Amino acid sequence: MGSRQWICGIALVCLLPRAAAAQWADPKLIAGQVGFNVAVSFFGKLILQRESPGQAFKKALAEGSAAGLMAHAGYTIAGQHPNWALAGKTLAQKSTLTTRRSMRGLPVFDKTFYQHWELTHSFIHFKFDGAPRVELDVINAAFSTYYVLAGEPYSFDAKRTLLTGSLVFLNHDPPPGLRGYYVPGAIWIDATKSEDDRRDVLAHELIHSLQAERGAAIREWHHERLRFNWLVFASGVPAFLAGWPDHDARWHEREANAYPGLP
Repeated sequence: MGSRQWICGIALVCLLPRAAAAQWADPKLIAGQVGFNVAVSFFGKLILQRESPGQAFKKALAEGSAAGLMAHAGYTIAGQHPNWALAGKTLAQKSTLTTRRSMRGLPVFDKTFYQHWELTHSFIHFKFDGAPRVELDVINAAFSTYYVLAGEPYSFDAKRTLLTGSLVFLNHDPPPGLRGYYVPGAIWIDATKSEDDRRDVLAHELIHSLQAERGAAIREWHHERLRFNWLVFASGVPAFLAGWPDHDARWHEREANAYPGLP
């Protein structure tokens, strides 16, 4: 199957009416995901593969569009259905893997398209590339360890942890004005809120967890059984800026609200 057929197939999955969710067909969200992946693929081909601009753009448009549509589908699933976040995360990380292969000049629309997969659950990174491989995600592990050892006011939420792909904790005494928080590998949500409100907060923070993996499309490092996604700081740690002015106006916050359909 050629690249056009792959793109059309993924577009149908993403864009046909699905549970009446406006996010599936939101042109701004789609453009953001496609634009990011096309741009990363294009500059990778120019800089790393030294392809001509025209040839690089032609390939990047096809490969980056497919990756962007997969990312959009994954983000929408996680935002609209937090209990299915692992499926969404798998698609989002497949998008990352596809773009990383594209920028390195590796085949995208061959058998690797359906054979190669990645998934990070909290601080464990799973790879399926002909044979399964398990690695420790060092950055996620460092942040997760803090919350595992913190004790009060945090309590571990095993069900949400299993379903979402991040360690999830309930915070029984959150700081004023904060309903939830994300750091690489871990999420906490306000235990004093209603179940519906917790769901909305969790969906928002889940989008941050997918954003954190997006940097791996550009670069990640592996040493034996250790994985280093240093660029997580470029897309995940903006959560640390929660107390800074204009927090809600930042692009990553707008995206994290848009996919769950929050104001």
